Amino acid sequence: MFDPKQYRVSGLILLLFVQKDELEKGEFYYLGKVIPIKDSEKQIEMSRKEETVPVVTIDFELEYPVPFELYQYLVNR
Repeated sequence: MFDPKQYRVSGLILLLFVQKDELEKGEFYYLGKVIPIKDSEKQIEMSRKEETVPVVTIDFELEYPVPFELYQYLVNR
């Protein structure tokens, strides 16, 4: 299991790919390397069908900003 507290010493590289929407089947855009933000992990509960399941969320920071043109393309319909 991923331990964000050990990330820096593990040598693990995390890469972020996003999909604009589900209509673009197979189209993913590489946004770059991400680094977990220290102490950002939280355990929450989410509804899934008729049950509640525990989920861990972690905030990440991109190594470099997303180019403006790509950002505009991804957020606009």
